[in-house]
Amino acid sequence: KDAMNNSRRIFRLISRNTSPVFFRGWQQSCRTFASTRNKSISIPEDRVSISYTTSQGPGGQNVNKLHTCAEVRFHVQSADWVGSLEARQRLSEQQKGRINKQGEIIVTCQEHRTQKKNRSTCLSKVIDMIAEARVEPKERALYQGLSERGKEKRKNDKRNRSKVKSSRSGKVEW
Repeated sequence: KDAMNNSRRIFRLISRNTSPVFFRGWQQSCRTFASTRNKSISIPEDRVSISYTTSQGPGGQNVNKLHTCAEVRFHVQSADWVGSLEARQRLSEQQKGRINKQGEIIVTCQEHRTQKKNRSTCLSKVIDMIAEARVEPKERALYQGLSERGKEKRKNDKRNRSKVKSSRSGKVEW
């Protein structure tokens, strides 16, 4: 009966919220974080390191007392849950400013006043980064089959367009 109530509660949270949702399995070690925008991506929480520090900026005593700044870190090359090897390489290339010398991506969030909101925002940032890295880049389609006459016409059109634009600049040559 308790398991049935838990599943109903989780389903209600999923159907109501548009923000990221926490899923709890029957065991505590199975906790994962999933976003409602990218439903195919979930982060196993036992594979990432989450820590909290004091936030910066205004906030009075709240800033000095509470550890609300969330920090998520994980090793990119050993994170098989991210996707294929190519996706992990794209992730490390796209986010090279966030990677330390040990090869860990560090994502922090201190936008909110509560630990829970900062944690969920931080994890959703990681999910967005992974979703962006999973997309394979398109190969650029080059011009093919242009004749010499076609190339010459294209260059002339570009020259004429350049002259039109330069005549609009208002600079007059004497």
